[in-house]
Amino acid sequence: MWTVWVVGLVDICIGYINKFGHLPESQRGGVVPPPQLVSMEITMTPEAKVKKVVTKQLKELGAYYFYPATGGYGKSGVPDIVGCYKGFFFGFECKAGKNVATPLQEKNLKEINHAGGFDLIVNEENMNSITRVLSRWSLSKRW
Repeated sequence: MWTVWVVGLVDICIGYINKFGHLPESQRGGVVPPPQLVSMEITMTPEAKVKKVVTKQLKELGAYYFYPATGGYGKSGVPDIVGCYKGFFFGFECKAGKNVATPLQEKNLKEINHAGGFDLIVNEENMNSITRVLSRWSLSKRW
């Protein structure tokens, strides 16, 4: 019961902070939080920026996609983004900077390719070409 109450209170506080940028003084006990705690700016990792650019294009294409959860019972080494576009399966491994896919990630991408899907390692150099690449690939797969 206490857990539900605390979670509910946290949800209310987060909702208020998202709307107004801070909690009202009555909820802070008169204490003004330091500016770094009030800021709503979230720092993204370079890889997260690549994923954001990719998913924006996937949304615009109307592609179905998701980020697979690999912890626990999930399969290790699966691509960061998997999905389907015009009936064809794809898997994208997102990397930033000089990072490269691990051998297990490479193995999974090859398995996707051998099964008829589209595999791609996406980085800052090719992250803006997802729309073009997926469109061309799906056209080449039509019988």
